[in-house]
Amino acid sequence: MNYIDKTPKGLVTSKNVVKLYDIVQPRKSFWKDKLAIITDVKNDMIYCRIIENGMDMIYRIKDIAFVNHNNKTAAKSYFELCEKMKAAFIAKYSDIDYIKENFDTDPMIVNDITARTICQAADIYISSNPDRYSALAVNWLAKNKELISAIIRLGDRDIVEKLHDSEIRDCGLTNYIRLCNYLYGKS
Repeated sequence: MNYIDKTPKGLVTSKNVVKLYDIVQPRKSFWKDKLAIITDVKNDMIYCRIIENGMDMIYRIKDIAFVNHNNKTAAKSYFELCEKMKAAFIAKYSDIDYIKENFDTDPMIVNDITARTICQAADIYISSNPDRYSALAVNWLAKNKELISAIIRLGDRDIVEKLHDSEIRDCGLTNYIRLCNYLYGKS
């Protein structure tokens, strides 16, 4: 299977053959133009690890651009870098101070690490199924992002309750109180 290049005349098949450990750049998604390393190739699906944070992604061959061929030895250093970056990513989104300061400005704040941090610390039940916990926690965080943002931004429970009554009902009063207690530093 060969890479697909974009030209002014459209997509054309490249002379570069897709190989394990190649360095590529996604053409789509949030990670557009970031470097990634190929970890597996199945049919027309390319399994990559984003070097910036160690996140595994799946792309179609037309959605990535070739950057460089690698061998297994060179790839090892990229994988080590991925692990370091992944640890930094987890540490960053597990830090409640970072979450509070950057909740409205960080485009990556809605992720499973942030969701797990908030839910576990505020004692909010998501699921007993470990295989589905991350996805359900991210959905919960995305659904309640506006309410959590208001709690952090406004800093006053009475104002939040007046302005965001419907979001509080959707979240649940018990969960809302737990969120307030956790985000305002009360246990």
